Amino acid sequence: MIPFLIFLSAVADRVRGDRIRIWYFDSNHRLPAYIFLGWTFAALSGHVLDWLTLPIMLAIIAGASPGLSQPMGALLNGGTDQGEPERWQVGMLKTNALLACIVRGVMWGLPVSLLAYFDHRLIWALPAYAIAFPGAILVARYLLKSDWEKAEFLRGGIAASLFILFGMM
Repeated sequence: MIPFLIFLSAVADRVRGDRIRIWYFDSNHRLPAYIFLGWTFAALSGHVLDWLTLPIMLAIIAGASPGLSQPMGALLNGGTDQGEPERWQVGMLKTNALLACIVRGVMWGLPVSLLAYFDHRLIWALPAYAIAFPGAILVARYLLKSDWEKAEFLRGGIAASLFILFGMM
């Protein structure tokens, strides 16, 4: 079941992007994708459908929402020019794409890790995403000679795999 959930996490992260649209809503086509991503992470942490499922889903949505991951594109293209910086990018985060990707990963994982009071394994969401964000880009760039769409798929799979791996410690 775990390999299937890791695969689902990769698919969910990719669907959350904006080039593939499975759902067509006029207002916000990403909301169902965010819900799907949140549920897969909740299921991966053992909360398929219990009282902690919804908080985990909302935490994933909160962490993933504040930005479009401009630094990922800059890191993928090997440059520091990130175009228009996102509102959370200040100081060195405007010019250092690798550092900005790490911080963006922390932003994704932090809300989930704050739920560790209720399930100690959730603390591992923060390092999993902090590593997966730049890691997926670097794998896509150097090993696959690929684009950001595949990097999103990789990010979901890497984050889920690391979450499981760290949780085993």
